[in-house]
Amino acid sequence: MDIFNIFKRDIKYVLPSLVEVVATQPLDVLKTKIQTRQPFFLRDSFRGLPYRAMGFLPVRTAFWWAQHNTPTKYNLFQKALFISGIQAAIDIPIDYFKIRHINRVQTPHTLTQVAKVAAFHSMRNYMFCYSLLYTRYFFNKYKTPNIHPYYYHIGSMMTGCFLGSTISQPLDVLKTRFTCDPKTPLRLSMRGLIPRMMITTIGLGIGQVVLLNLNL
Repeated sequence: MDIFNIFKRDIKYVLPSLVEVVATQPLDVLKTKIQTRQPFFLRDSFRGLPYRAMGFLPVRTAFWWAQHNTPTKYNLFQKALFISGIQAAIDIPIDYFKIRHINRVQTPHTLTQVAKVAAFHSMRNYMFCYSLLYTRYFFNKYKTPNIHPYYYHIGSMMTGCFLGSTISQPLDVLKTRFTCDPKTPLRLSMRGLIPRMMITTIGLGIGQVVLLNLNL
């Protein structure tokens, strides 16, 4: 298969990513402001969008691509590691600068700080991805012929996003707050959960709808 045909086959994974990044940007800014205990203003709704888009588009495109191209011999653990690893390699550096830009952070970087951010970010990605894959496995195991495959895919994706967001939320807060370098009280580990659940559930739900319609 030549390069043109590969590009033509895989370009469809970009469109759901593009729709999702624009639709969920205000919620992402709100989540970041809540986690860092800063006020949210509507005028900031699309602040940091170029930074987020630079990281989000390749990351989410890689996510959709990996979902459909992960080696079938992999078990759930390996699939989650494969998908989250691809995401983390692209997302970590750009997400770091996006969050600092949104919150106007001027403090210098330290190696320890960056290492902690990378570790929490990677663990968050893995936990979210494993939750999503396990939910889809569960839905597939117990699905009935009464449910149309279209709604099965959307329902399993949104349910997995809901569970994955909740389970990985403390790591997301730690990742965000270490990026901005404040002290992180453990009692605030679920701060920003609702906006993040909305971002992932609505965003990936939209992405799944777009991708399913492209495949029709």
